[in-house]
Amino acid sequence: MRRIAFLAAAVALLAGCGSSGPNANDVLKRTAASLSTIKSGTLDLKLLVTSPGAHGTRFGFTLHGPFQLGKTPLPVLHVAYTQIAGDKQATATLISDGRRGVVQSGGKTLPLTASARQTLSAAAQQIQGAGALAAFDISSWIEHPKVSGGGEVGGADTDKVTADLNVLNATNSLLGLIRLAGRNVHELTGSDAKQLEQSVKSSSFVLYSGKRDRLLRKVDVAATFGFDVPKQLANALGAVGAKVEFELGVANPNKPVSVNLP
Repeated sequence: MRRIAFLAAAVALLAGCGSSGPNANDVLKRTAASLSTIKSGTLDLKLLVTSPGAHGTRFGFTLHGPFQLGKTPLPVLHVAYTQIAGDKQATATLISDGRRGVVQSGGKTLPLTASARQTLSAAAQQIQGAGALAAFDISSWIEHPKVSGGGEVGGADTDKVTADLNVLNATNSLLGLIRLAGRNVHELTGSDAKQLEQSVKSSSFVLYSGKRDRLLRKVDVAATFGFDVPKQLANALGAVGAKVEFELGVANPNKPVSVNLP
């Protein structure tokens, strides 16, 4: 009996040793490497800047809708772009079945002009060449990652990675998106970079990665800055002491997408 009990304990111990969870750095590395393989899915993207105070002014934009790249002359899209400026919001929706496209805005539906079609096609080819999401080097945004179960996110069972945010690397990546919101900013380096790091009051990073495929399902990044931020960043944020929120999600990545024109 003692031998059987000892054997059972040894088997249990070995099983426990062999079933340790995933490594946080490995999850991040594989998820970052797989960004370039995402060619379709339902996109949710938000970049929002909120100035300080109980009634802080917000500006930024959101993108939402299905997309598919690479199989047709134009990308397949049904994506709504909403620009946010304080209490005002304006939405334009781009719809393309891969060969023809329209824009819906202000209650009107207009066909894409030849110039717009050419621009959209060129943009899709450029994005596809580097991978639809590969421009976001999320593996450089974090420090001291930890992993846990993330539950179901974006149509898959996930692992959740939380980490300290490397604010400089994340900010320089996201400044490109701030430029899309109409702000003229450049990458922060030298004394500006040091000043930025010293101005951070709080920050967070949360990522959800598919357990089986290591495809990104969602990443949430937030940072609150004090009043002593670099001048060009203060101009970009529209205020000092602002909170910046970035969210990128891709549900059902690499699943076929079909869009019908209205």
